[in-house]
Amino acid sequence: MSSRQREAAIPSHDQIVAQSVKLFYEKFAEEYASSIPDRATGGMKEWLDRLIDGLSGSVPIFEIGSGTGRDAAYFESLGYAVQRTEIANSFIRRFEEQGIDVLKFDVLNDSFPGRQHIVLANSVFCHMTDWQLRSALKNVYDALVPGGRLGFNTKSAAVHWSANLQNERLPGSRYFSHWPPNELRAEVERVGFEVLWWSESPAILRPTPWVNLVLRKRLV
Repeated sequence: MSSRQREAAIPSHDQIVAQSVKLFYEKFAEEYASSIPDRATGGMKEWLDRLIDGLSGSVPIFEIGSGTGRDAAYFESLGYAVQRTEIANSFIRRFEEQGIDVLKFDVLNDSFPGRQHIVLANSVFCHMTDWQLRSALKNVYDALVPGGRLGFNTKSAAVHWSANLQNERLPGSRYFSHWPPNELRAEVERVGFEVLWWSESPAILRPTPWVNLVLRKRLV
């Protein structure tokens, strides 16, 4: 094997991050499910409500990384139809055992099944590298109808940094990116989104700062 072939066979940083995050949720799905609240409250609930503000229940929602299904269940309780998706087989099995439809979907590598009106990615893009975030945003933008919305969030910090971090409530570690709010806003606007709503609020269980966004694809 030539040196060029060996270099091509070495996984990139982005590939390593994607594989490690997926592996974490494959291994620790039950522990993760037990560690998070079973319903959204406070700033998290406000963000979910803002995502659908002014839209009728006939507008379908495409959820990236449904996890335990908590947020999908909330929207369904309001009359919205939600397409759950997951990349981790562990969560897919949980849904299938409950008789709930779920689509295996990787926002970094898969095309959306048709045009979308609302896309939600709760605690998904926070595990992405800069390149992955830009790729995911572009994939969602291209799939949305004009005026369609995206809700996503990530960790906030005064300076931009990323690292594998361990949560004291969970085994293992996960890759997290931290974005200064002004830099994150510049990223989403560069793709073409306009910001409908923005909040910097702590997570449900911890005072960790997060940025929660509701974005809209421009009409023209």
